Amino acid sequence: MVKSKSAESIHCCDGDRTMSSVDTSTSTRLFVGGLAYALTEFQLLKVCKRFGTIANLHFPHEKLSGKPMGFAFVEFETHAEAAACLAGLQGKSMLRRAVTCEWAVTTAERGAGDESGSSGAAGAGAKSKLGPKEEMAAIERVLREMDAEDAKFAAASSSASSR
Repeated sequence: MVKSKSAESIHCCDGDRTMSSVDTSTSTRLFVGGLAYALTEFQLLKVCKRFGTIANLHFPHEKLSGKPMGFAFVEFETHAEAAACLAGLQGKSMLRRAVTCEWAVTTAERGAGDESGSSGAAGAGAKSKLGPKEEMAAIERVLREMDAEDAKFAAASSSASSR
């Protein structure tokens, strides 16, 4: 697949067949690919939150195995936040894999039919019953709990090593 990007649009073509030329000047949604299978959605969320407020995260998993598929869609509150993430992540290494970051183009924009996807925080292909804001709040709560556990572990490790 050949892709050429400008600040205003992304033009995708597959061989001789042109799919579309889509205006991304107001887009807030990114495709993040080349992700290591060991990378969790929480780790990706932590990285992406550095660039702004995340409105939605779709982190698909294989239905049978439950393993991550190696890509995600991240939607930000504003175009500026998404653009900052695009610039900040493109080509960077995460878990020893080069990340690809591009403006996301929906299947409707490509002319390939309807887009059917779930919000990814539920994981393993399941659809969340929470709205995007509630889902993000739940993920942020889990991240805070993970940080608290990390702090407890670090404190316990340092006190055990000083004995």
